[in-house]
Order: sequence, then C-alpha cells, then structure tokens
Amino acid sequence: LAFARVHEGRAAVVAVTRLPLSLDRDMTAPRVAVEYWDGTSVLLPRNLADRKLVSILTAREDMMGMGRLPVSKLLARMPVALLEAR
Repeated sequence: LAFARVHEGRAAVVAVTRLPLSLDRDMTAPRVAVEYWDGTSVLLPRNLADRKLVSILTAREDMMGMGRLPVSKLLARMPVALLEAR
C-alpha cells in the first residue's frame, strides 16, 4: 500500500507492507525478503517522478524516483517507508 501527499511544495511518499507475517512466516523481523517482491514497483505521480527521495526513517538519501520505486529497495529494512521528496 502506498500513497503520496503534496502540500505547499513539500511532498511525502508513504509505503507499507500489509500483513507482512502472512507473506513470510519464517521471518525474524516484520519485513519481507527481497526475493518476494520480484520486480514489484511503486509508481510515483508525475509531479514527483524526477525528485530526489530521502528516507525519513532510515536516513537513506539514494532513493531516486525516476517514475517508480522498487519495493525490494524501498522496504528492505522495515515494513514501512516514509520518504520526503526534495
């Protein structure tokens, strides 16, 4: 599940794994193995497609939109992502 919000030029993108334990019952942390996503991407709205995205929760700054975000990278560390579009 993912959504984006824009207000007064500032933007946020949120993505979450719905029911992660039902996807991988052997996991020790509530995140899904990278292999499970198998090329799944979150499509960004056109007004955010070319903006740099920074993870608020993990301080990763290497998330570039380019129109889509690979879920395997987006949710690699946690089952939720909060990104600021700059």
